[in-house]
Amino acid sequence: MGDSAPAPAPAVRPDNLYVRSALARLRESPDDTDALLVIGSWHLLSGRPEKALEYLNRVTQLEPKYPGVWRVKAKAFDALGDTTNAEACRRRGSDRFS
Repeated sequence: MGDSAPAPAPAVRPDNLYVRSALARLRESPDDTDALLVIGSWHLLSGRPEKALEYLNRVTQLEPKYPGVWRVKAKAFDALGDTTNAEACRRRGSDRFS
């Protein structure tokens, strides 16, 4: 098994045009970090932090310096009650050169 992108089949139907557009982009290009961040953020805002981390982890694998991704990951870990990983992500996100 490789580092394939998470399947862009959300459990909840996306009503937002922006989210639907991101899902379409992922079908065309599974490594689209912009689309991965949008879908990860959508899952987080929809109360699915574990699912969000599937997408956010893919972003950090592909592009660890992607602006803001570490802060969003910190919020996902906070939502799961994982303060250790949340703090590690906050530290990583505060490092402009990470």
